[in-house]
Amino acid sequence: MLNKKQGKHKDYELAYVRVEICKTEEGLLTHHYPETKSDEELLTSWKSGGMEQVAGALLNEGVKREIYLAIFSELSQKGMIQKSELDTIKERVYTVLHKMVIEGINKMTPLLIDAFDQEKQPSR
Repeated sequence: MLNKKQGKHKDYELAYVRVEICKTEEGLLTHHYPETKSDEELLTSWKSGGMEQVAGALLNEGVKREIYLAIFSELSQKGMIQKSELDTIKERVYTVLHKMVIEGINKMTPLLIDAFDQEKQPSR
């Protein structure tokens, strides 16, 4: 995506999303939002207000990072990777991501439900 410009173009539409990562003793806290008002307008013009696309993009980035980590781990241990080890790398990535997703769902679902409930409550 190098040299692609933000906004609507003939062949593509590009929006920036900022991701904030806060490392605490309890774990990671994250938040994401459109970088600019123009990004927000573009994202909201997409199907489902851009929510599907942003979720998919963030998930893709997480998967990509885990693949990099698995490859780097193999390289640091063996110095090279054989094509025959592809399934081993895929299984390692799947195992890590599966654990992360289950933990994330279990941890975040109650927090997000509470946040929505608090928004519905009238201010005092």
